[in-house]
Amino acid sequence: MKRARLLTIALAGIFFAAGLGAAGADHVYDLAAILSGTFKGVTPGNDLRLDLRPAPADLQHQHDLFLEVTGKYQGEVVRRQGLLRLEQQGGAVYLGYIPHFDATVTSLSPDANRFTETEANAACGISLKAQGDGFAGETPRVATGSREIL
Repeated sequence: MKRARLLTIALAGIFFAAGLGAAGADHVYDLAAILSGTFKGVTPGNDLRLDLRPAPADLQHQHDLFLEVTGKYQGEVVRRQGLLRLEQQGGAVYLGYIPHFDATVTSLSPDANRFTETEANAACGISLKAQGDGFAGETPRVATGSREIL
């Protein structure tokens, strides 16, 4: 949960750094095009590499991106992979992350768009709306007893 939250925050930061314009129905493609590529960590202790590549598309999810994070973060070896799903939802763009726990799945795997029940249950997302020169968003809150967690 903590790592998924950290990843969501990092991905939201990419949007702000990219200085994107207003979100609209035609901007889902633009966002996918802007996010496609390789990003490298630059802060102290962050030797991570984030690769985002178009995933084998189906007609319902044409803007899916396969995400792979590799390297070291504060001395800890990191290897994560999964799928970013971008979808238009009203005036916002939904960005969902679905992890792949099987390290053998890559962007070229036939199973890149298929998930186990455990992987689907570990998914998280954020809804982004245009604000100023970029996007702002919040993760949905989940009520657990008397506490709310992000």
